[in-house]
Amino acid sequence: MKPLLFLTLISISFCSVAKTDRVNHPGSPAFLQSACQEYIELYNKKGDEMFAAFLTTSKEESFRAGYCLGAISHFESARRCHYGSTYRAAQKIAKLDMSYNHSEDRFIQDAVCQ
Repeated sequence: MKPLLFLTLISISFCSVAKTDRVNHPGSPAFLQSACQEYIELYNKKGDEMFAAFLTTSKEESFRAGYCLGAISHFESARRCHYGSTYRAAQKIAKLDMSYNHSEDRFIQDAVCQ
């Protein structure tokens, strides 16, 4: 019985790995866009008295929001191109049409250097 359960769990995990979105990983425009959407959502909630970020934010959400913040900050320091506000740059990234941008670097450039 235990070997059957083990094999079932293994096969389920392989199926779920196969179905993951291979484009939505750190370094991809899709991941950056979802990270910036997370950053905006957390930023907008910071003034809410009922929102306790340390209690309601998962480590995955924190990672994604931090990824957006770090990507924008790194790009600005490396390219000497400033949008003025990280929040506004994140908003712009979250709204960009992904069909025209082929790399994360180009995606950030389109948002930050306009």
